[in-house]
Amino acid sequence: MDRIRVRMAARAVDEPHRASSQLELLFDLTFVMAVAAVTAQLAGHVADGRAGAGIVPFLQVFLPCGGPG
Repeated sequence: MDRIRVRMAARAVDEPHRASSQLELLFDLTFVMAVAAVTAQLAGHVADGRAGAGIVPFLQVFLPCGGPG
């Protein structure tokens, strides 16, 4: 019986001619989608004349926030 699902694993960073793993590409795509969504939200706020309401979520995507601890 063939395995349908295969667990994704990280690849060694010192591997020569290293290509991105599927997991790395998934994280990259997730970040791109987050940037696109928050940019569209900011554009809507700017069009409505309320740029201040959309700038905080926009900046939160790019600036690390200090968590607990």
